Amino acid sequence: MSDELIPQARVGEVRRPPDRKAAERNASVAVGAGLAAWMISTDPILGSVFVASFGGWYAWQWRKRARWAEHWTRDWTEMRRSLAAGELARAEAVLAGREKISIGGVDRALLAYVRGQIAWARGDLDGAIASFTQAAKGMPVPVRGYEVFHWRVQFHVVDVLLERGRHDEVKPYVERARKAPRDGEWRRFHLGLDAILAHAHDRPDQLGDLDARTREARELKDGMSLAVIAWAHERRGDDAIALYAEAAAIVVPKREIWMKRYPSSWAKLEAKLT
Repeated sequence: MSDELIPQARVGEVRRPPDRKAAERNASVAVGAGLAAWMISTDPILGSVFVASFGGWYAWQWRKRARWAEHWTRDWTEMRRSLAAGELARAEAVLAGREKISIGGVDRALLAYVRGQIAWARGDLDGAIASFTQAAKGMPVPVRGYEVFHWRVQFHVVDVLLERGRHDEVKPYVERARKAPRDGEWRRFHLGLDAILAHAHDRPDQLGDLDARTREARELKDGMSLAVIAWAHERRGDDAIALYAEAAAIVVPKREIWMKRYPSSWAKLEAKLT
């Protein structure tokens, strides 16, 4: 379970969506170069005029793409900042502006991901489900440079569906989430996935080795998963008071976030954490 909203596509880098028209432009350049060579060989004066015109068109296209990329980076950075600061209205205003000009498949999927995060941060789980599933459909397989969004949205859809009690809809997203990388930050996502599934289905046994799970949650400082593991220990008959207290020290300072994003899970665990 994670409280981070929008990640970078790659660490330390704000990536823009793939250029959908790059192949088209490259083909135009190849054709233009061929025509220029032929025209110069048959009529040097006319050929020179064509080369100058074509060069001007290509330079204009390059500047147009560079401006678009600059604006994308600016807006993406501002959406991340606004969401992190809790300025949801500002994030939504920037998002609305981008949605008017971004029409490609990958960029629309990325923007749907952002809209899902805004809805989720507000506690609008139905809105989050609608936007996250749209993002998942728009990026059905990992796209180079944007794999993080493909994988994260699978986990997020599972989270919000389970919190809304729509257990029968999560299976395909769980199956895809299980295929995500398991190193680095992804360890937290897989632990959170196992925890929320076990808790939602009232199956503490699904967590397996609770001692190993406890060590992992402590290492990752994943408070909500640690709270669920404490619940599993308690169901097994163990004394979980200290473990609940340890989890509470991590999650209670951010209780407003957890109450909105995981209202069902929080309601079940709140008495033990506060």
